[in-house]
Amino acid sequence: MKKIRFITVCMLFAIVFWHAPVHAQNEPPTEDSPEASTEAESIESGTGALETETESNAFDESLEEFPGFKKFYKNSQVTVVPIPVFATQPDEGQTYGVMPTILITNKSGSRMKTIISPQIAYNTLTRVMGTAAILVYPSKNSTLSVFGGAAERFYQEYEVIYSDQKAFNGDFYINVASRFYRNPFGRFFGLGPTSTKASKAYFTANTYLAETTIGYNILPQLRVSSIEHFYYQSLRNPLPGKNPDIITAFGNSNDVANGRNLTNSVALSYNSNRFNSTAIPFSKTEASGAFLFSNKKLGSDFNFTGTDWMVKQTLSYGPKRWFSTIIRFHYRQVFGSTLPFFELPSLGGANELRGYTAGRFVDKGMGILQIEQRNHIAHIDFFHRAAGDLYIDPFFEVGQVFHETSDFAWNNLQPVGGLGFRFYIPPGMLARVDVGFSREENFQVFTVLNYPF
Repeated sequence: MKKIRFITVCMLFAIVFWHAPVHAQNEPPTEDSPEASTEAESIESGTGALETETESNAFDESLEEFPGFKKFYKNSQVTVVPIPVFATQPDEGQTYGVMPTILITNKSGSRMKTIISPQIAYNTLTRVMGTAAILVYPSKNSTLSVFGGAAERFYQEYEVIYSDQKAFNGDFYINVASRFYRNPFGRFFGLGPTSTKASKAYFTANTYLAETTIGYNILPQLRVSSIEHFYYQSLRNPLPGKNPDIITAFGNSNDVANGRNLTNSVALSYNSNRFNSTAIPFSKTEASGAFLFSNKKLGSDFNFTGTDWMVKQTLSYGPKRWFSTIIRFHYRQVFGSTLPFFELPSLGGANELRGYTAGRFVDKGMGILQIEQRNHIAHIDFFHRAAGDLYIDPFFEVGQVFHETSDFAWNNLQPVGGLGFRFYIPPGMLARVDVGFSREENFQVFTVLNYPF
């Protein structure tokens, strides 16, 4: 189930377009802005373009560390935006509700400090549900996200994520995440690049995820990281009316199984220009390679190993680097005799092959080439109380999954094209609505936070 709190993003876009005046004369962050860039899939920090007033004794925008709650929230302003909620997804029913979103910014509105989003809603399958999300940006390099939600029927979700881009005087990167999720809308299409939409089977599941990433910058452009990833999944029968169930359709497959795994990874990443803004990036080259393994002697239910490789090139140009072309290639493969499908590489969803539903294609290996053109359109004053930058970004992707590398076939490649609408609010919030088109689906819409890569 896509987290219902991310519906906020779509509604914020609508409010911005209807009510917010555009200030074309304001400029985005420049090369001299004190901004940080670390992980390729995280949102880096920036001071923003509308910091036109000095706030004496207020939160110092340039601080690397959290100054304490009293100073952090001093001279803040609060805006409450009542947001109607409506969402409809195949297999996930319709959702109606209201979300009174609270935005806490500095006096000028140029820096977002905290977002609080409670919600009450009704889903046609899970019935009455309530959720609440809190996103805090303690410093320009750190983010804290807390979320909780439950419904009358099956759905529950609790999540905490903390990320610090420049911990311990900038030498370390830390990311800690914990999530419990009772998934009411699980779907599995079978393995391989030729699995069909008609083979779809349903399930519900109890899942738990805990992940810790610690990275050390051995050089300004080179980082070594250790990632500990624990994942547990227990399959259950689907919600009433969802047929066939996964056991009936795929029960003879060794890939359909419950299990828990502790996956250990060691990664080496290179970034030719680590300190810059994601919203308006410098030209740079990024690459990473990782080795991963899971072993029964360390508490896992399955033995397997794997590799993960990524190369990305960013080319920025135009006035103030308002335009960027990003080209990315990602390859992942795991090796083992018996593996549960939830530990296998997949394509589809909000980040890779965005014209397909999440987990549409699954197998032991995957490769994808992505091209995205990011275009700064305008700087927007949101109700004169928060400010950010609007981007419209076309993208193209082509990829496939495979059982063995030798199984790669040109006719199994899945192309996707689409358009992304993004809104960036300093120091690190990027909301996006991506619409992807594929040969199988008319289109898919993903409303989420953070860039896909």
